[in-house]
Formats: sequence, C-alpha cells, structure tokens
Amino acid sequence: MRNGYTDSDFASLAGYDCLEVLNPSVISTGQWDAALSAGKKVFVIGDDDLHNVISKDRLGKMCTFVDVEENNKDLVLKALKSGDSYGVVIGDHQNIDSIPYLKSLTIHTDTITIEVSQAAADILITGQNGKTLQSFTRLGKVKFVLNKKDHYARATFGYKNGTRLFLNPVFYSGSDDINHHVISENLPETILFRSLGVIILFIWLLVMSKVFLCKKSHRYSSQWLVPK
Repeated sequence: MRNGYTDSDFASLAGYDCLEVLNPSVISTGQWDAALSAGKKVFVIGDDDLHNVISKDRLGKMCTFVDVEENNKDLVLKALKSGDSYGVVIGDHQNIDSIPYLKSLTIHTDTITIEVSQAAADILITGQNGKTLQSFTRLGKVKFVLNKKDHYARATFGYKNGTRLFLNPVFYSGSDDINHHVISENLPETILFRSLGVIILFIWLLVMSKVFLCKKSHRYSSQWLVPK
C-alpha cells in the first residue's frame, strides 16, 4: 500500500511469520508471492483494518479463519504462525452464515487434495514467482501435483458473489535449490545513515530556531512607540 515496500523488499525482509495480504484498501498477493518465492514461510492474514466503527463501508469485508480447538490467545497465535488458517474476502452479497470454508487439505507425497464446503466458480493454484500452476472451474474438490521446481503452491477459490478463499501455501520440503536469504545488519551503513539523520535534524532545528528568533526580534523592533 502506497509503495511502502517493493516486491524485492519482501524477498529480503525476515523475522516475521504472517503478512496482511487481505485489506479493504489493497490485496497484496504480489508481495506475498515475492516473499514465498524467496523461501520465506509467511502465512496470510485478512482483516478489515477498521479505524471507524461508525463507517460500514469497510466492515465485514476481510477475515481470517483459524483452526483452533478453543478460543484461546496462545492457540490462535500458534495457528497463525504455523499456517493453520486461511484468509477470506467476503463478497458483497455473501450470507455471513454460509461463507464457504475449507473442509480438508491432505498431502500424499507430492499430491495435494483440497476440498471446500461449496463448489467454487474458479480455482487458481499459484506457485513460484506468482506463476499460475493450474486452474479449475466449478469444482468443490481439486487435486494437483507440486513439483520440486515450484517450491510452493497456494490455492485461491473464487465465487460468483465475490467471496474468495486464500489458502496458505504448501511447501516442497527438502528442496535444496531454492535461494534462502540470510539477512544481517550492515553495521557501517546503519551508523552512517543514522548519523546523517541526526546531523540533518540538528541543522534543521538550528535553522528553524534562528528563523523564529529573527521573526520575534523583528516584531519587537517594528512596534511604534506612542508618547504620553
């Protein structure tokens, strides 16, 4: 959103488990795929990001389904960090009580089978570098093979009323040809840029203080003296 981070940034950033992919302002699947393609195990989050509860235009648009046995903070966080969840875009004409949901996702060697509660109008299987690996139409259950070169695959189920399910990726474990970036701080550059920032801030404050004092002095010197 607002070009805060580029796709290449997400290929380098580390130290996080989840990404807010689904937001009413922007859907960031491109950035998500950039992180996944760089070997990051990052999982989807969907939310309304609502700051004004009075306004209804962003309410009930995005959500995250989490697989937990009970409503418990620690269990929810563990599920989010391990990918036992998925994101949902709620269509404008979607009945809240009948949102399609994931029934099962099973893996047998390199074959993945996914079943949802309602047949979707279209299903996309996305892999390395955001490439569409396979697509299906009007199905509630799909099966596909994940190749080693694809490294990961994630499924999106789309419905005619605008509802979409964004499932978390399945990774090809043991793949040794994917480039895993190890990020470390460049200490000299960090010190340099922080020092430059402090110097620039100091100069700006010094200039602004002189301008303020100059204006104040000019105001007093311009006052008329009225004789008694």
